[in-house]
Amino acid sequence: MMAPDHSPSLLELLRQQEQALHEPDVRKDPVALVRLLHPQFLEVGRSGRRYDLQQMLTLLLSEEPEGAAAQRI
Repeated sequence: MMAPDHSPSLLELLRQQEQALHEPDVRKDPVALVRLLHPQFLEVGRSGRRYDLQQMLTLLLSEEPEGAAAQRI
């Protein structure tokens, strides 16, 4: 008899990984980002602009934490 499989479904795993990309600590961690994003990653923004993995890493790693601009005022 096989032990029950308690691993998350593929959908749940993908949901968890997508949610992780919204966490500030993950967005500032290049190792975590490379682990979460496929080497052939391609994002198409609302404007239609395309972002490859290197462009996305550059953007995410240069982001200011939410509220940082307001704190400098």
